[in-house]
Amino acid sequence: MRDGSFFLVIRMQRGHGVSVTAAETARALLRCGHAVTIGCVEPSIDFPDLDVRTISPDAGAVAAAMRAAGADTVVALSAPYFDILPDLPSDFLRLAWEAGDPTPGLFPATEALIREGWALAKRRNVYPRIDGVMTVSEFLISDINWPDAIVVPNGADHAGVYIGKPKRADGPLRVGLLARLGVGEARYKGFDLVEPLQTELRLRNVNAVIEVMGRGTETDAKLLRRHGFKVHLNGTDAERATFLSEIDVFISLSLWEGFDLPIVEAQWFGTPSLALDTGAHPAVTPLLMPDLGGIADLLESYACDAALLASHGQLCRNFVATRFTWDATAERYLLVRERLHAAKPTVVVKKGGSGSGSVFSPSDSLAYRQWSARYQSLTAQDINTIGTVWWGLRKPAKVSILVDVSVGSQRDIACLFSSLLGQIYSHWEVLFFGTPSDARLLAATYSLSDGRIRQATPFTSVALALDEADGELVMCLDNGAALSKPALSLLVAAMVDNGDIAVVYADEDRIDEDGGRSDPVFKTQIDPDLLIACEFVGRGAIFRKDLLRQEAAWHPALTPAALLQATALKAYRDFGAKAFAHLPLILHHIGAAHLPIELHDLKQNAARFIEPCSDVSHIEPNPLVQGTISIRYPLPDPTPHVSIIVPTRDRANLLSNCIEGILYRTDYPSVEVIIVDNGSTSDESLNLLNRLSMEPRVKIISSPGPFNYAKLINGGVMASTGDILVLLNDDIEVIGSDWLTEMVTQAIRPGIGAVGAKLLYPDRRVQHAGIVLGIGWPGGVAGHMYMGASADDPGPQGALSMTRTVSAVTGACLVVRRDLYQQFEGLDEIKLAVDFNDVDFCLRLQEQGFRNIWTPFAILYHKESASRGKTRNYEQEKRFGEEVKYMLARWGTLLDNDPYWNPNLSLVGTDLALANPPRGRRPWEDAQKDSLPRLKNVGRKQK
Repeated sequence: MRDGSFFLVIRMQRGHGVSVTAAETARALLRCGHAVTIGCVEPSIDFPDLDVRTISPDAGAVAAAMRAAGADTVVALSAPYFDILPDLPSDFLRLAWEAGDPTPGLFPATEALIREGWALAKRRNVYPRIDGVMTVSEFLISDINWPDAIVVPNGADHAGVYIGKPKRADGPLRVGLLARLGVGEARYKGFDLVEPLQTELRLRNVNAVIEVMGRGTETDAKLLRRHGFKVHLNGTDAERATFLSEIDVFISLSLWEGFDLPIVEAQWFGTPSLALDTGAHPAVTPLLMPDLGGIADLLESYACDAALLASHGQLCRNFVATRFTWDATAERYLLVRERLHAAKPTVVVKKGGSGSGSVFSPSDSLAYRQWSARYQSLTAQDINTIGTVWWGLRKPAKVSILVDVSVGSQRDIACLFSSLLGQIYSHWEVLFFGTPSDARLLAATYSLSDGRIRQATPFTSVALALDEADGELVMCLDNGAALSKPALSLLVAAMVDNGDIAVVYADEDRIDEDGGRSDPVFKTQIDPDLLIACEFVGRGAIFRKDLLRQEAAWHPALTPAALLQATALKAYRDFGAKAFAHLPLILHHIGAAHLPIELHDLKQNAARFIEPCSDVSHIEPNPLVQGTISIRYPLPDPTPHVSIIVPTRDRANLLSNCIEGILYRTDYPSVEVIIVDNGSTSDESLNLLNRLSMEPRVKIISSPGPFNYAKLINGGVMASTGDILVLLNDDIEVIGSDWLTEMVTQAIRPGIGAVGAKLLYPDRRVQHAGIVLGIGWPGGVAGHMYMGASADDPGPQGALSMTRTVSAVTGACLVVRRDLYQQFEGLDEIKLAVDFNDVDFCLRLQEQGFRNIWTPFAILYHKESASRGKTRNYEQEKRFGEEVKYMLARWGTLLDNDPYWNPNLSLVGTDLALANPPRGRRPWEDAQKDSLPRLKNVGRKQK
């Protein structure tokens, strides 16, 4: 099979948006030597330079045509081909490329229900069962409700040759739009807003004429002309290009767009293009208007200000020319295709049994089960490789599995032993402990049939069971738990491959009485803050027996759960992170008889772990999430002096609220504020700065010039005197008085680098809960975790409620010791003037062994980017692109392998979504290629 793609679209017709996408992408791919065939339902004669074939929407017909064409990738761009993708052979790479469908609510009730049904069918029956979903815009990822979708945007350079925008002619301002004439899709396309706009312009005496080009009948055209519109009916491609290039302004009044090809075509010719702030419009034009009044305002200005019109035309031209070309579309498509091909799992996907990409939530067990069937299943080849080739060069180590039978039923013990007897790895034994239960009777039966099940009479405690265990490795399991088939093989291999490792843990989920699985727990690299606060390692981990026995000897009354946590804490305190290995695979299934660790055990273990190192103010139940604890550290005496660095320019209302909260609503005793003014000019701002300069705790330094966030912060640091530095945006507003105390006490802990806060939007949705590397995959740099969650949401596994380690935190509110800031030379003001300088600084700290942490107990409002705005001009966009390139070059593969974001979770967006497919290879898959047993990205020694 050769290297080629097969595009499927309902029709190939000039002027049809999806047809343009298919044709222009195909041409760009052909230019770079990639073979493309296009299949469509209806015959086409409009694209003689392309290989266009009539193919019925049938899986057999498409598969036969693909094999005849030698294609290995199939891309459906429209219905009805979406529906057949899951039924195509799995050796093809099967992709959907969504241009989207208008929001059902924009249609009458009956039609809305039909359209919602279409969307739901794709989410349930198509996307989970194929290899990937692409969209033409970021907006569509949320609109189709598929967070794992990857953006591959359209181009604009097919519109024609750009030779410069002609100077506006005398006479009325020519305002143009493209529309389907008549009723058609008038409501969602906003065509019924054109007449009110014309009325508004007339009321303002704006010298303008609205011109409409579109397909329709002469009757439709006559009706529009009677209302004063100029109509261009059924124009050719050449006439359309001329129209878009010669009008003065293009407008789009659409209430929904998945991309809006006409608006980027108009901008390609340098025509200023206005749009309502709806759908994908923010991604395709810099000139967004909130309503018709805003559009009328700008049109009125254009009519009397030719210079403004020309400058906005150049702005729009630069905007699309740097973003939307078909060569870039083809390059992006090939990159996505290559990565999905490389990550395509080797497991055999049973028909109807695969699934991925759904937003993960405890209630969405069906999507998780489908995902698990696809990516966690084993083939016969996998089992053979693990049992023979992969283990062939390793010396087996015996595992003693201690089972708590104090609770649970005979059915629970049957579930447990069924999974043990099905293990690929055979070097294990079972001992029981706990008060005998009904499970004892069935356990006795198993002990008679398998000598590895040593006895049916339980020991009274886990400590006594440990004394009798023969294995050098130990696992403690609840009655009713289960292990996946390769669990012991993988856990033991990670242990024997590295003598430094004392604990190996894996991901886990829950299993019900019928074997149904749900509620996956995807863990991170070892995190001591989570290790203290909750049962982080879990029951499915294996430990070196000598460590468990030592801890059990000191504390013989500990419950099994408390003993495991206490041993893990001691291993971390004695040996650090290198003593732990994490396998990002679901290997342990928690049963109904699971006994969670008690709060008083968590508190006692925490006190034993922390007290030798530092004084602790409070160890208390976490008020934000049940079953966990929180630790409040004390301020030392004397209290460290804190310098808060606040860059600002011309937003007096933001700065005033920020400084007022610091000075009068923060209870920290020793603070100075360094305001770095980046050239404010408004009277309101200058008056405010003058007033603040009289405050003894405030120092104002002037730093005019182009905006360079890193330089402003570094300048503020040089002018400061504090032992602790706080980087703070001027759009931050204080909520509670103890935020700074919490962040400082965290920052002065040994081994801590940067500390971040829980930042909320003004509507109390989460804006920042830590930063994930690689967001925007493929080729992403970083993004915020869990954006949009409600302020009181505890988060998945309490992630929004517990202090935890992250790779980076936002510079909008970042606390760090002064000596560390100076040691690591602050923010990079040369390569990263505006974006990613905070991420880069955090990664430099992490690279040298410091942990960056996020705390949920310091909560502030963040009116994100209010002081700078969200849009970028051409120069800003160019600068941003250079900063992205620098980060990718500097930090390389780390950006795709955040140690504090599980590889089973998506990097496409910041929601907790299942990765499709998971990143990295399963540990035995390299052995299938070269018969050498080695680990790759799994169970690795941690720094």
